[in-house]
Amino acid sequence: MGFSITQGFLQPIDLKQPCGDVVLRAFPNPVVKGMRIYAEGCDIDIAHIKTYDLFGKLVYEGKPINNQVNFSSIGVGVYLVRAYNQHNQVVGVVKIIKTTI
Repeated sequence: MGFSITQGFLQPIDLKQPCGDVVLRAFPNPVVKGMRIYAEGCDIDIAHIKTYDLFGKLVYEGKPINNQVNFSSIGVGVYLVRAYNQHNQVVGVVKIIKTTI
């Protein structure tokens, strides 16, 4: 007669749901002064962002405060906002339009 050891059903296990596709959201877009930015599809916090004009020049770099970013210091135009997590990995990129109206 042999014995086998198996894991019991009552032992706690950590079940984490797999993250879906991460989508970066930013609104309002077009932006006049400030906007809200967040990642959807996974529990990701945006640690900092870098904003580039269409020529690839870095025009703004900062940390969102409560997911809010103030773009009053950049001029009117079209920009690409690249968001990073706390491990300095790119979360996503979103195109924004800065306007005065």
